[in-house]
Amino acid sequence: RSLQHLSLYLNEVDDEGIQRLSKTLGYYQSLHTLDLGLNRVRDDGAGKLALTLKRCPTLTKLNLRYNNVGEVGKGILLEAAAVNPRLQLEL
Repeated sequence: RSLQHLSLYLNEVDDEGIQRLSKTLGYYQSLHTLDLGLNRVRDDGAGKLALTLKRCPTLTKLNLRYNNVGEVGKGILLEAAAVNPRLQLEL
């Protein structure tokens, strides 16, 4: 369980994929970087990720650029990211 960097860039990950991913990310306490750029994540997926952020205190970079996250999803993510001041959130 020493996964430090996970890139799923350009993998057509959607909200259902985020739900599956979120169930496992909490087990990787050494994860620093999660790249989900250029996928199909929407507000529902952003909400699932926001819950996961609370279980990933070592995460320092989350890339969600070039997805379909709306203002509601961005707000949820920003609120969740506030508990980890080291987290660089790219929306």
